[in-house]
Amino acid sequence: MFTSTTLSHAKLEDIQKLLQLPYWNDEKYERLLNSSAIANSKSMLKKLPNLIKLAEYYEIAEFINFCYLKSSPSQNFALINF
Repeated sequence: MFTSTTLSHAKLEDIQKLLQLPYWNDEKYERLLNSSAIANSKSMLKKLPNLIKLAEYYEIAEFINFCYLKSSPSQNFALINF
């Protein structure tokens, strides 16, 4: 998971903050933690709380994948309501 490419795309501090988020303790979300999420840890730190809330509100948390995490909350909201 921690390849040189992954580490070259993210700061160590951001990776540590991302890994400390409580979402990874939930089996619904632990599968979403991958090298791409870690490489994008700075943006994940900003988007993840809103994306998780959105998924839980619309009861789709068990169906989300990494593509959901890559999109912005507004894009996902538009897709859910389509």
